[in-house]
Amino acid sequence: MEKREPARQDVAERVVVRYELDSSVQYPKPLYEDRVKDVEQTLKLASGVEPLMGQGVRQAGAMGQLLKKTEKVFEVYPPTPYRAAFVLEKKRVESAMRGEMPAPEPGRILDGIAGEKPKRSSAAAVGSSAPDFTVPRLGGQGSLALRNCRGSHVLVVFYNPAAPMTEEVLLQAQQWSRYGQGKDLTVLPLTVRPESSSNQNWARILGKELPIYDGSGLRITYGVEVTPRLVLVDKEGTVRALHEGWGGETRQQCEEDLRQLVAEPNKAAPAKTAAKR
Repeated sequence: MEKREPARQDVAERVVVRYELDSSVQYPKPLYEDRVKDVEQTLKLASGVEPLMGQGVRQAGAMGQLLKKTEKVFEVYPPTPYRAAFVLEKKRVESAMRGEMPAPEPGRILDGIAGEKPKRSSAAAVGSSAPDFTVPRLGGQGSLALRNCRGSHVLVVFYNPAAPMTEEVLLQAQQWSRYGQGKDLTVLPLTVRPESSSNQNWARILGKELPIYDGSGLRITYGVEVTPRLVLVDKEGTVRALHEGWGGETRQQCEEDLRQLVAEPNKAAPAKTAAKR
């Protein structure tokens, strides 16, 4: 960009703008759609209960039905940063159902009702709860939700079908899956490029033993900037280990983490003692 003084040909100022690629991560369409759903469902709930608010307990049943319907919708896909607005609106509705004075008006829910700001979601980190997700199986043969794997250790394997090490990664994942049989270990291969024809080839090779799922919508949530990315989640849903890239050392470390986790004793429930009479 060049600037010149009035009636002058000489350049008085020149501005050069340079752009550097900070990250190669793309924001896929499903990631955007999930956020839109969160906003739309929360606003739908707010507009639906607003006419009932003034009647308090007398309309508690109707407000409860609207709230339950919204919660049912939210069960089928993972939360986004905008889910916090629904949590706040839920408190407002429950307050009205008890006949108490409702919290601030629904028009403020997306800015954070009562001055609260929605919490930002962050990528999966060791020691934190693994973000829940529901992923479709390639070929349209159903889906899988991480929450349904509770009670089993889970190794999530994000891979790029176009990468040269894909064959080695998936065959190793198959070996880990076989090792985990009878040991409460589930291996989930998630492709970050579901449109690649290579996925169908690998789906045929691995078959029902190791189904492949579409993980393209989880690249932000799970911080997938490099593939493969291996995420080890324990039975309670806590991230226990993260590994990126591929090589002898990565494979060995991941296997050690797997064996160590599988060898951990189960958390026994406290024994119940029958009352003596």
